[in-house]
Amino acid sequence: MNGAVSTKVLNLCAAIGTYIHLRMNPKFWLATMFLMSRIGVLNANSQCRVTESSIGGMYLKGHVFKMYRDQLPEECFYLCEEEVTCQSYNVVIGQNICELNNRTKEARPEDFMPDQRRFYMKRSRNRVPLGSIKELPAKTCGEIRASEGNQMADGKYWIYSDENSEVIEAYCKESWQKINGEEPVCFEAKDNKYGSFNMTKSGRVKTMKLIHTSGSVRCNDKTNSSYWGCTYSSADCCTQIK
Repeated sequence: MNGAVSTKVLNLCAAIGTYIHLRMNPKFWLATMFLMSRIGVLNANSQCRVTESSIGGMYLKGHVFKMYRDQLPEECFYLCEEEVTCQSYNVVIGQNICELNNRTKEARPEDFMPDQRRFYMKRSRNRVPLGSIKELPAKTCGEIRASEGNQMADGKYWIYSDENSEVIEAYCKESWQKINGEEPVCFEAKDNKYGSFNMTKSGRVKTMKLIHTSGSVRCNDKTNSSYWGCTYSSADCCTQIK
């Protein structure tokens, strides 16, 4: 008897409104699900704690890595937790289809699309940050920043080196990928001396950020010292768009 009660409470916490789905037709359940779409988990006191909200009428397109049929919405919650790369999931309403995504809507907002037959849910607990493991590489450092927000610290992350072919460990600083890793590349004004670095991604460089570390430039005795040229101000950062 206790086991049956515990199961019922857990299911209600995992996906409130699910039991309504078992007793009502899909159209009426759809309206009810949007009103009661809070997801919770059981804490030590066996009480529900709200952590994420489902988003009705929306889904994440193009990032499904695994699909299950004949699954109730609360079962999709647990299936996502069993997959280390699961970041979110879509549920196809009325068809009991569960779609596991390897991205969130924050990482790919351009792929967050309307569909009244689905609802979207971000993984509510134990989600692995994008790019933190080799099995879940990001396309760019900017994608990691979009996915994790202020929780992203500067450091090494797993990203694709070229399109979706090879995975490498790269150094990210906010949305930037430092092609030289943690070490600086030195450019000297005298005698056109410069440092070397390896490009880990192919393609066209859109933006380059120069960060001053030491030294200055003077073109003649009449001009003041500057960091980036004869007339450029002594700013610590200089962004060049090509």
